Amino acid sequence: MIKTLKIYAVSLLVLTSYGLSMADEIRKEEVKTIAFKAGGTIRLSTNEGDINIESWDREEVQIRMIKRVWGRNRQEAEDMLEGIEVAIRKSPGRLVIREIAPDGPRRISILKIFNKELWNWRSPVVDFELKVPRNINMRIKGDEGDVELYNLEGKFSIDVDEGNVYLDKLQLENLDLRLDEGDAELKDCNQKTTGLVKIYTDEGRIVLDSGTFDELDLAADEGDIIIRESKIHRLWISADEGDIDAAFSPMNDGSYRIEVDEGDVDIALPASVSLKIYLYADEGHIDNSFNLRLSESDDGEKIDGRIGKGNNGHLKVVTEEGDIYIGKI
Repeated sequence: MIKTLKIYAVSLLVLTSYGLSMADEIRKEEVKTIAFKAGGTIRLSTNEGDINIESWDREEVQIRMIKRVWGRNRQEAEDMLEGIEVAIRKSPGRLVIREIAPDGPRRISILKIFNKELWNWRSPVVDFELKVPRNINMRIKGDEGDVELYNLEGKFSIDVDEGNVYLDKLQLENLDLRLDEGDAELKDCNQKTTGLVKIYTDEGRIVLDSGTFDELDLAADEGDIIIRESKIHRLWISADEGDIDAAFSPMNDGSYRIEVDEGDVDIALPASVSLKIYLYADEGHIDNSFNLRLSESDDGEKIDGRIGKGNNGHLKVVTEEGDIYIGKI
């Protein structure tokens, strides 16, 4: 039985590789520029392809589309290329960009792999590169592909099935970021007003590097959460399987809550911080560099105390299976 399975796996790999090697690829690039005032909302929906959006000092939106297709021969590829449609609709304060892929099998099952007509099928890919006014609201929906946003300001909603998201130098009012399989990284992003930054990933890391946030809601089913050199007013972290590594500066009257099922929590705070602290590890150990007193029992280890003399907020960390460490920046 084992030999049969091995032979089948090798045969499947050879057939799949042979089919892809016979495919012809062609691409076509299109550029459109549309007048669009700052403060409006852009909705962008793609099937497969990367998205790159950056700001410029114009009240226009430049849309660069790189279309790529694969066929059994060049003629078939050219026919497929002509079948790709990108619908663009503009109304006052609103721009909608939606990819419409040509008909074809989006997924090839194991049973269909022996059909020669499907060996060379690969879904068309459209990569989008946009230049937009800096003050803009974005709603992005992607199936497979990475999303990168640079130097923008506004409200952002991003939903990606398989792909990574990278945000750099964004001024956020609100952010709703959801990923199924992929990492999320924010660098030099700040909230200019009160609002919510919400990030969820099913399988992937969340990384926040050098930012200022009023309210953060971070959740990961399988993946680590990392925070570096950030100022945070309110923080809520929930993780099922993954470690938490957070170095941040609390703000006055701040609230910070971290709950982890399986994973370690390592937090670094300024030496001058003033917070009420509650740490509990059900099956794990707790250590700290603030001389907080540890109590142990059959129910786990716990610290219930205070850092500093003021009453400027509170931090609560709970782990089911994992260690907790509170250190100094």
